[in-house]
Amino acid sequence: MKNKKVAFIIIIVFIFLLTLTYFQDPKLLDRALYRMGIQEQVCFSENIVSDLEGTKNIAAVGDIALTKNSAKTLQSLNSLDPEIILFLGDLSYTTANEWIEFTDFLEKEKTFITIGDDDLEYQEEYLAYYSIENVFYSFDFENVHFVTISTQQSYSKESKQYDFLKSDLANTNLDENIDWIVFWLHEPLYFSNSPNGHTDLIILHKLLDQYGVDLVLQGDFHAYERSKPIASDGIIMDHSKCSYTDPKGQIFVTVGVGGHSHISIKNKFDWSVIQNNNDFGFLNLKILKDKAIVGEFVANSGKIVDTFEIRKNM
Repeated sequence: MKNKKVAFIIIIVFIFLLTLTYFQDPKLLDRALYRMGIQEQVCFSENIVSDLEGTKNIAAVGDIALTKNSAKTLQSLNSLDPEIILFLGDLSYTTANEWIEFTDFLEKEKTFITIGDDDLEYQEEYLAYYSIENVFYSFDFENVHFVTISTQQSYSKESKQYDFLKSDLANTNLDENIDWIVFWLHEPLYFSNSPNGHTDLIILHKLLDQYGVDLVLQGDFHAYERSKPIASDGIIMDHSKCSYTDPKGQIFVTVGVGGHSHISIKNKFDWSVIQNNNDFGFLNLKILKDKAIVGEFVANSGKIVDTFEIRKNM
């Protein structure tokens, strides 16, 4: 009986301290729970208002490796039968041949890669296997334009990659059949361990802003994080967390949770909606008919850990 009373008192004190912390600063409570391994979930499927009929699935993930967790991620991804697979760099952490054998159940014809720092040694083998001619390229799928560059090569204003990206985005803006632009790369422009963004890559954000890129998918950091829409001057353009209609700026999603490992996340800043470094999984983008995209972080457990929606006025 005495032990039950002590436990009850401890619980009451714990709840009191959590409540006090919340009213002092909600962020402190969020970080305290995060440090305890309690992962936040901000947005749920019931927050989504779009009609999901006729969904086309685009799967994206990076930092994968050849572990048991990696195998689960790829099997889970493949079970959705996505129309497009985007690998965000750092594929096998070993050799290209081992990667090819590990992923032979995936359809390479619908798979597209960007090169990470751990892929450089076997870059040519990866490009050849996926029939990709250059490290910077673009393609269309229905009303979505995808474009990538290599963060392992120069992207300064004098570089070929910068010229390519600028020209590609300018031409895409003239295409009336394209409703969405997705930029994907390995090293992130924004991640909470680098609060002011990747200083070298920020030069690209001005281009993304200028030409109305909607979504940026990135890897390198072994965690999941999603931002609010951010303009190229660093200003948060919409403080909503789950659903956006014609937002200005870009939403940045780090999906470095393919299976290699997790890293600690040191901070959380105002532009960050959600962080997760407990779960492995992938990002599934649902391309909908009514000019909407629904993004879901699908954990290997099967749980949808994050859901967000971007809509455009018809």
